[in-house]
Amino acid sequence: MSARGPRGHDRGRDESGAPIVPIETVTREATWRRFAELERKADPAPEWVLEAAADVASHRWRSIDDELAVLEYDSDLDETLLDQVRALPGSIRQLTFRAPQLSLEVEVVGTIPRRLTCQVVPLQPAWLEVRLSGGRHVEMARSRGTFVVAPLPSGPISLRCRTGEGEGSSVATSWFRI
Repeated sequence: MSARGPRGHDRGRDESGAPIVPIETVTREATWRRFAELERKADPAPEWVLEAAADVASHRWRSIDDELAVLEYDSDLDETLLDQVRALPGSIRQLTFRAPQLSLEVEVVGTIPRRLTCQVVPLQPAWLEVRLSGGRHVEMARSRGTFVVAPLPSGPISLRCRTGEGEGSSVATSWFRI
């Protein structure tokens, strides 16, 4: 014999089938876990967000010694250029990331395939790592600090630049979509 509640549900379970637990036994941690579970079901995060979160959790975004290069300029956000850029097929996107010791001037050209050009300012020998979602990396070294990477898939990327000999200083950008 099965014990059924007034609406035909098993006793001890709500309409969704989740167990009903007496309030005295509920902990704060259990409550937050349940909220998180409900949120995942109602509005799941996009796959690329989950991948980025896994990167953060595993410290692959930036090394602890990397200085963060802050986004200072993005032509996609420049109100004066928005109408002109949207009108041009295969337009050019310009970004500038600034850290205390250097800047990275980035240009993304094309739609598919994309080409990324990065200039280290001031000009100096540098090593560049282009980090792509899914853990794929493109690494390059150049004596003049100018890099061209092609073809690049669409999606989130991050740049990490190291200057100087051996253990020189390094900077990393936040992730941005191309």
